[in-house]
Amino acid sequence: MAINITKGFIHTLFSRVLLLAISVFSSVIVVRALGVESYGIYSYVTLVIGLATILSNLRLGPTNAYFVSSGEGNISELFPLTFYSALGIGLIAAPIVMWIFLINSKVSENIAIITIVLAACGIVFQLMREYMFGFVRGLGWFGKLGVVKFAGAGVRLLMVIILIGFAGKLSLNGLVIIDFLSILLMLLLVFIILPKINLGATFNLELAKKVYVYGGWTFVYMMVLALNGKVDQMLVAYFLNIESLGIYSLAVKFSLLIWPIIESVQIVLLPKIASIDDKTYQLKMVCEIFNVLFNLLIIGYLVSIFLLPYIFILLYGAEFKDGVQPLMILVGGSFIYSLHKVLATYYVAIGEVRMVSNYSIAIFILNIVLSTVLIQMYGMAGAASATAISYLLATMWMLKRFAKENVVSMKSLFVPSKSTMMLVANRLRSNLGFRK
Repeated sequence: MAINITKGFIHTLFSRVLLLAISVFSSVIVVRALGVESYGIYSYVTLVIGLATILSNLRLGPTNAYFVSSGEGNISELFPLTFYSALGIGLIAAPIVMWIFLINSKVSENIAIITIVLAACGIVFQLMREYMFGFVRGLGWFGKLGVVKFAGAGVRLLMVIILIGFAGKLSLNGLVIIDFLSILLMLLLVFIILPKINLGATFNLELAKKVYVYGGWTFVYMMVLALNGKVDQMLVAYFLNIESLGIYSLAVKFSLLIWPIIESVQIVLLPKIASIDDKTYQLKMVCEIFNVLFNLLIIGYLVSIFLLPYIFILLYGAEFKDGVQPLMILVGGSFIYSLHKVLATYYVAIGEVRMVSNYSIAIFILNIVLSTVLIQMYGMAGAASATAISYLLATMWMLKRFAKENVVSMKSLFVPSKSTMMLVANRLRSNLGFRK
């Protein structure tokens, strides 16, 4: 079991690196083709769709996959539950999203009605895709899922290039339609990789009830985590303007591009925790992961301070230069939050999901309060600062609890040791297939 999980994370890591390259290249083309105002409108559209997806994603995909893996249900009865749940919730969310687009004058004046309808309908396919992704990931089919994501991102990039080549420009309408088609493509690919299943199968109501109850706290935790990453953008759109949202959302996106690289050690080592029964050794492993990430993050941030501002302006142009300051703050916040994820994952692994959810809700509320105050005072830099501060406090609170409960010294968490460095080298060599 632990070996399969580790292999899954390795597949995920390499697929993320490939998607990272495509994402950077695609974003450069899109941003330069649209300009500040049009990219701001596009950012608003994607933000609304993203929020609708977060609020509607009940985590039934991975929850149903868990019941299949545990033997409490079978794929033929749980997959239809996932499919129809996503379809039903999507059909409710779609008209709400369409109404939000239509009442925003910037969107309704710059995007055709038929395109707005497509974007709203895309919510249905987006939710179905996310539910199916969770199901496939829960079954351990990481390699297949990586291929699907890579194909979707690659086709989207290809369509963007073709549209620019033939039309000579990239319009908002064209980009929204391309996003719709790429989502639809990935959904179809998921159906192809799954075994043939009868979607008309009879529902097991008792099992369905278990699924919804089991996924409740996980949904709250994951929803709050996702919303916490969006609240600053929501408030930037509300307090500032749509152009500022475009610049700020690009800074957010760029700051998140480093996560697959920074998290690589965590991705390789963290599954090991799940297979450890010895509490002492389990804590030792968590401390080593935290220690390694902290020291890598220090080095990474020092390098970022000198390189990222120039790379950001070089890629996206001088008209987005106002995004550099929030970018640097957000990168620091992202580095800090990576440490929080190690501790949060540990607590989730030992069954403390409710505690982690409560922490997340508290930080979410704090982020809203700080963002509301600081955005009005300092603009985009205030939004980034509010997010970074909430991440810092979340990490400090959870770190204090972890150290107190487990009698862990701060030295073991922050000061690098020779044994920790050797562990990293050996684990990476083993999991990536190298041998002495």
